[in-house]
Amino acid sequence: MKILITLLCTALAVANFYCQNNEVLILSGKIKFGDIPSKITNAVILSTQDDLIQRLNQSGTLILRNVELNLGNISQNDSLFVLAIDKLKLENSKIITNGNSLEVYANKIEFDDRSSIQSFDQYFAKNGLNGNEQNINGTNGDNGDNGSLVKFFILDKIESLITINLNAQNGGNAGNGMPGKNGVKGSNGRNARNGDFGSCRRGPGRGSDGTNGTSGGNAGNSGNGGNGGLFFVNYINKSPSTENLFNLTSEKGLAGESGVIGIGGRGGDGGESGSNAGNCTHLSAERGRGRKGADGTDGLKGIDGKPGESGRLIVQKYTL
Repeated sequence: MKILITLLCTALAVANFYCQNNEVLILSGKIKFGDIPSKITNAVILSTQDDLIQRLNQSGTLILRNVELNLGNISQNDSLFVLAIDKLKLENSKIITNGNSLEVYANKIEFDDRSSIQSFDQYFAKNGLNGNEQNINGTNGDNGDNGSLVKFFILDKIESLITINLNAQNGGNAGNGMPGKNGVKGSNGRNARNGDFGSCRRGPGRGSDGTNGTSGGNAGNSGNGGNGGLFFVNYINKSPSTENLFNLTSEKGLAGESGVIGIGGRGGDGGESGSNAGNCTHLSAERGRGRKGADGTDGLKGIDGKPGESGRLIVQKYTL
């Protein structure tokens, strides 16, 4: 055992770590999962209770003190992270799973009232972008990620209230479509001109047609809300504790908000007829007005996202 402790302490040549007897103290700051010794984080193969006891006793006690431990990144393809220790103790610390899965194998687990496990630091997925000159359509909001799958495998007992937040992410809001551009008014027709001896040399010219308005952009789709996480508490080869030891929230993610469609641009007015001259008043100026341009079509509404489902807690006996 003394050799194991020496090896464990030698492996922790990191400023945030301090070794004392069989304890690993992580004192402060944000750390990466890879900073924790592999003896603690290696995968566990559940075969017999004796094998598990031996594995946990070799790993000692892990104390997270004033720590924020992030497990990987938010991704649609979740990763599995493992902590296998004699005792896990959190003091003013939080483990943020970022939607990934976490399995904790321990004889004992203890959290103080300022410590917790939580799915995310940000419970909103990325919003879609509004339409712009390059792309008039709004883009889709991202789907919210599911809350984490967390499993405890307990050989002895849980020594405190465990606060755990496995809420899912809300879906991202849809981007708005860009409004269409209004058409340009037509130019005015040329003016009438008198001829000699009281004649009309030319009547008023017809105004040119207004240009069409452009179409409005489509709204993007709003993102789906994620499902709340699942928390399994497995007591190895014994009946679960009847105490109320878990303060769990695992709410479903809400759908993102719908985007606003882009309104089609108004068609440009036709140009005015040219002005009349005295000898040409018998010609109607109204007939010379240009046609109004067509209004642009409105954009289409995106597909509304759907909310997720709530998570739950399962406390059970786990037989090896």
